[in-house]
Amino acid sequence: ASYPCPSCDHGRISFCWDRMNEKEINSSKYYRDNYCRDGSWDIYDYEGVFSAPLMCNVCNETVFSSGKTFYDIYYVEAADGSPDAEHKKTLQIQFFTPPLKYIKIPLTCPKSVSECLMESFSLFPLSSASTANKIRVSIEKLLDSFQIPADGNLHQRIESIKDNPQLSHLEKAMIALKWIGNEGSHAGKTLSKENIETAFLIVEHVLYEIYEPEKSIHSIVNSVVTNKGITK
Repeated sequence: ASYPCPSCDHGRISFCWDRMNEKEINSSKYYRDNYCRDGSWDIYDYEGVFSAPLMCNVCNETVFSSGKTFYDIYYVEAADGSPDAEHKKTLQIQFFTPPLKYIKIPLTCPKSVSECLMESFSLFPLSSASTANKIRVSIEKLLDSFQIPADGNLHQRIESIKDNPQLSHLEKAMIALKWIGNEGSHAGKTLSKENIETAFLIVEHVLYEIYEPEKSIHSIVNSVVTNKGITK
């Protein structure tokens, strides 16, 4: 796997597997050694931790990842065509340091908004619900930067931008982000990684429409239609 470099924004960072460290945690060892002497230990009881660096192929930036390891079951086709189960150690990444950037943030975006989004990037590998909440807060910070009164709840604040020429066309996008943020707060709602990636795309659309409209999707589409093509 490779990811966009959070430093140069041009290269890709890839795992340096030869520098990975992984070990079984003490509680997993203790359980296996003291309670499973009769052979009752199951490979799925294994719990471990890992750390592994990633390096950019352009600027040589190093990013560190860490998380949990466990065994999972995978099915492959046996010689006779029947499914054959294989146990493989699986890595579950929980942190990247520095965090990956899942969208591009315009340089003129207010610091309070960009910092909130960077916190959401840090949370993304660990918790979709927490990430959704942080995205919701970033919209509150964005409204603060435009001095939208903090009277009422977020939904009411967003509805109040109808008369703001710079923001009114983004009301529906902001409402969508509010709903996603709400889902992250409610028990019984499970947000997938794909759900959060969609939320990030909506945030990116909102920010570029405001701070770099010439680079927004809307502007690009209009340009292609006007020029009857994308080449110059």
